[in-house]
Amino acid sequence: MVHSDMPLSLVRDPENPHLVKRLQELEAYDCSVVRLHVAERLKWDESRAKDAEFRTKQFMALSFLDMGEAHAPEADVDEFWHDMVMHTRWYHAFCDLIFGEYYHHMPEPAGAALDKERRERSVAAASLWFGERRGFDMIMNCRRCQPMFTARPGLAPRR
Repeated sequence: MVHSDMPLSLVRDPENPHLVKRLQELEAYDCSVVRLHVAERLKWDESRAKDAEFRTKQFMALSFLDMGEAHAPEADVDEFWHDMVMHTRWYHAFCDLIFGEYYHHMPEPAGAALDKERRERSVAAASLWFGERRGFDMIMNCRRCQPMFTARPGLAPRR
């Protein structure tokens, strides 16, 4: 059951008014510049682009709801997130307001042992907080980051 007063269609109350306020800010944040760009780039209709935006916000909310854990995004969420990151000034302002710091996109290298565990944890956490499983299509590895993955910050991408 969705709590009508809870942001991002939460099905349970996190019982923390400060967290609820932060999630309300996340839900209300204007992502239209990204939504329009990703819809044009991927030829998505408005409904799919809005759904990807909403699911991206739910995915990002997991960093507050399941703290200390890394999660795997759904394929459309990963695409939307990439467009967020590519709008660098916009993304920095978004991160500063919502997270208080930069929210990194850090894919694992292909074949990493944590991939399956991370996907399973992501589905479980999203199901716990947002209800229905909705056929979560978790990616194995970020398709747009491969083969440019760098294992440590500060290294130049491999080509």
